[in-house]
Amino acid sequence: MALAFRQVEAGPAQEGEPRQDEAATGHQGAARPEDAFRPPGAGPAVALLAPHRSCAHTAHVVARLLDGPELGAHVLEAGQALPRGERPVIVAPSTAHDIGAAARMLGSWQLHLPLPVLLVAADAPVPMPRIAAHRIRTLEKRVRAVVHLPYLPRLREVDDPLECLTPARGTRAPRAARRVARLRADLLRILTETTEATR
Repeated sequence: MALAFRQVEAGPAQEGEPRQDEAATGHQGAARPEDAFRPPGAGPAVALLAPHRSCAHTAHVVARLLDGPELGAHVLEAGQALPRGERPVIVAPSTAHDIGAAARMLGSWQLHLPLPVLLVAADAPVPMPRIAAHRIRTLEKRVRAVVHLPYLPRLREVDDPLECLTPARGTRAPRAARRVARLRADLLRILTETTEATR
């Protein structure tokens, strides 16, 4: 599935083009204006790309889990422009089909765009298929980095992904919160290294 993404400067859109300040689509299709306007002093932002419609739900869940003051995250729909300063992150569940879709997206990646990060979200509490793991290894040299979000069983029990991150009173942070915090830290480190390398 070939998806066309463009990087644009801030400013009014031409007729027929999406505005850069349009609110990105959030969890369950809700418009979230805070994704489109990062307040002064806020951390960097990533634009999550779903290489196939089977990856779209995962991308929206990941955006919901990651988005916050220190790291902005929203889903970039097909045809939308990549806002300048945001880093692309391709999101794919750990299946052979979805990693294959990520490979096809990378095969048509436009050279003027920043090199993306590949985020692999475990879709089951078992090791990923060998073919998926092999495909990820072959993609490592074609992306900025590969990061992993382990399987979060609590996601199956909640209406809002953020409920996975909230501890019960008097208890330590849930495992899901620790895993998401680790993923956020990995992405922040990668973005920091990327920014320093371009100076």
